[in-house]
Amino acid sequence: MKLSTFAHASVLSAAIRAARVTYDDGYDLPSRSLVEVACSDGSNGMIRRGWHFQSEIPSYPYIGGSSDIASWNSPNCGQCLAVTFERKSIYILAIDVSTGSVVNMAKKAMDDITGGRAIEVGTVDADVVAVDNKFCGV
Repeated sequence: MKLSTFAHASVLSAAIRAARVTYDDGYDLPSRSLVEVACSDGSNGMIRRGWHFQSEIPSYPYIGGSSDIASWNSPNCGQCLAVTFERKSIYILAIDVSTGSVVNMAKKAMDDITGGRAIEVGTVDADVVAVDNKFCGV
């Protein structure tokens, strides 16, 4: 009960924004090195947390890029985002930049939120809000 109250309160205190959401199947690759993403080896990077491959991230494959990450070592690296589309919500850990969309996630995550239609829809407009990192397992 306290967790759901906290979750509800954390969403209400953050700014919910309508966002363009896309997918990139590069985030689905378990052996992809984290040196290939913006949140790699800086003080805010994923490697600093002891992860070297995407599959080592606790929320994998619920990972992706965010427009809140401007470049390498952004202070927004590792931000947890709640993404809601047609009443279905998932949590994405932001590990990379995203250009052309607010959130660019793994295809598996996009399939989850679209009922298996990632390839068919390609891009969706969803609600996105930053939430506590525990929702992303970190």
